Amino acid sequence: MILRNNKILFVFLILSSWFGSMSAQKYLGSPYSRFGWGEMRPRASQQTQAMGGAALAYRSPVCVNSKNPASYTAFDSLSAVIDAAFSYNTHVLTEGTQRQQGGTAYADYFSFGLPVSSWWSVAFGIQPFSIVSYDYSFVHESGSSNDIGEGGTYEIFWGNGLRLSRHLSFGVQFSYLFGTSFRSHELVFADEQSFNLRTMQEDAVRGFLFNTGLQLELPVGRNLFGAGLSFTPSIPACIHSDRRSYNLTYRVSSSIETPVDTLEWDEADNNTVRLRIHNPTTLGVGLSLSRPDKFWVGADCEWAAWSRFSIGESADSLNDRLRVSFGGGWIPQSGSARYMKRITYSAGLFYEKDYVSVNGLSFHRMGLDAGFAFPMRKNSSKVGLYLESGLYAPVQGDGIREQYYRFTVQVQLHEKWYQHRKLD
Repeated sequence: MILRNNKILFVFLILSSWFGSMSAQKYLGSPYSRFGWGEMRPRASQQTQAMGGAALAYRSPVCVNSKNPASYTAFDSLSAVIDAAFSYNTHVLTEGTQRQQGGTAYADYFSFGLPVSSWWSVAFGIQPFSIVSYDYSFVHESGSSNDIGEGGTYEIFWGNGLRLSRHLSFGVQFSYLFGTSFRSHELVFADEQSFNLRTMQEDAVRGFLFNTGLQLELPVGRNLFGAGLSFTPSIPACIHSDRRSYNLTYRVSSSIETPVDTLEWDEADNNTVRLRIHNPTTLGVGLSLSRPDKFWVGADCEWAAWSRFSIGESADSLNDRLRVSFGGGWIPQSGSARYMKRITYSAGLFYEKDYVSVNGLSFHRMGLDAGFAFPMRKNSSKVGLYLESGLYAPVQGDGIREQYYRFTVQVQLHEKWYQHRKLD
């Protein structure tokens, strides 16, 4: 058994370097990313995101569905999969009569999956875990306050899918989290004789996370009934943050900043404190109905205990997060000679009660997804074009509202990884 060719390895290296260069760009995010871990990323294949994010019961030989590692047993026995996506996000922030608009291009994820044996498949990849990106100010009679945050956390994952029986699969996925976020808060007074205050904080996150999943698939006539379950436990000892922070007082005269004093600084350890992170316990369940190479429809419900999240002894006033997703995909005729009938059409919708809580206000997110996956040549490789339109706003009352549009290009390469040769 030998490698068929090196083309898939070449594409792997190209997409990896592209992911690294795009991930280095500054992300234009939401002002609400200052709470918790920041703005949490989907951590799922774009193929399932195009169906509203319903992924827990989804299985496909050309999709690295990292949301449920049990799905990896769907890989073809002789094929490998590369799954990558890149997006452009534009949003409009409004509050009363104020309005701000911007856009950012970034890499969503890069993943690679292949079978090891008839009962064991693996996948690994890298994807954003959370993003911190905000910059806003408030002006008052005596001066102004300014808040800035940037950075985020990335996830390198290694997942294993194990086929327990013909219809039941189990998966376990290990992730290494890393990244640095920077936050600053500044109080500036109009009186030049007053002491201004700047508080700066840097968190370098390191640690391990793991999640498990189950998938059941049963024949119902010509169709397949599917069920999926995922669970991520909270293990505070596995993730920590090395935090550096200090307070600086200064004066401003003729636009020249003069430091006065630096507070809370310890030269012995470079003012660094190691804090344990209590990540939220997460539980999700999904159901689906499908027919291979024809259609798939499913729904997910996910809950995360963000009210128990904390970094050290510091805890934000967060709510538990609840998300409901529904969507599906359809192929008119997968074996048709007509190209248009082999295109996969996807659509979905979702509603999410987010964990952010500001002055007693709760926030929710809702949106619609739609897209097309175009087959490449005569194999199962695809290029997908997808659009998501969403709204993030307070459930009730006034607050900053975010209307966003995200355009995504996904590449799924499905190539022969092993080839048997016969000797005459």
